[in-house]
Amino acid sequence: MTIADKSNNLKTERSFFVPCGLQAGAADLRARFAAALAEKMHHAQKKLQDDGYEGDEWEGVDWSRECSQQLLDHIAKGDPRDVAIYCAFIWHHGWRTSITVRWEIEPKLENR
Repeated sequence: MTIADKSNNLKTERSFFVPCGLQAGAADLRARFAAALAEKMHHAQKKLQDDGYEGDEWEGVDWSRECSQQLLDHIAKGDPRDVAIYCAFIWHHGWRTSITVRWEIEPKLENR
């Protein structure tokens, strides 16, 4: 499948693998989401570069904890594109997304 992305003055064309038999609606969803992620990543990269970063810091191997925290922070913010981007970083490095949740349980008050 080929996707042409003309948003945000990006005029590039990329091809990507679509498994034979993938439902047409799912293939379309994948193409649209990939374009939305590319646009979001490009915007974030430009912002990072404006702030003095290279924009490729995600390639570093020493930020797994920070990346996991950023994933959780972006889940709380609510933009699924940001969540997917941090998932992509984690996937790229082969890191896990499992977390340990600690529940604070108040001591049960005895009846007086």
